[in-house]
Amino acid sequence: MILEIKTTSQIKENVNDYKVYLVQLLFYMQNVEVERGMLAVYERPEDFNEEFDGERLQIFFINIELFIHDI
Repeated sequence: MILEIKTTSQIKENVNDYKVYLVQLLFYMQNVEVERGMLAVYERPEDFNEEFDGERLQIFFINIELFIHDI
């Protein structure tokens, strides 16, 4: 499995709204020949020195077979 971690200023509801991040993850998955990946997206707070807030984190589990047409 590959883990891709990204930060963003705007959280979206659907993994398809993170096309750039998703394509990067799928590219890595294809190149190392793994079928599963995880995209972790963290909404950046105004003050990045704040403690980690789990409410700002979204995790998407990706199966390459479902997105192979996007590569």
